[in-house]
Amino acid sequence: MQFSAKSKKVVGVRSFSVHHAQTTKLEHEKFKLLSKDEVVNKVRLQYEIVFDLLGEETFVKWYQHYPEVYTKEKLNH
Repeated sequence: MQFSAKSKKVVGVRSFSVHHAQTTKLEHEKFKLLSKDEVVNKVRLQYEIVFDLLGEETFVKWYQHYPEVYTKEKLNH
């Protein structure tokens, strides 16, 4: 599968699933060292990929609805 954020096209894919692993402590520490611009660019790219590949409904669910419903407080109880 190839994805180009500029062209917003996926080439050679009929269907796919999204899988992720939890962020490791090392990855989290490296993320803390990024500049504000680097963080903004990483987040923007992630948003673009999710929106373009999975659609607006999934994007809103993941980045608006879920954070409101599954807060740290609710998950810890």
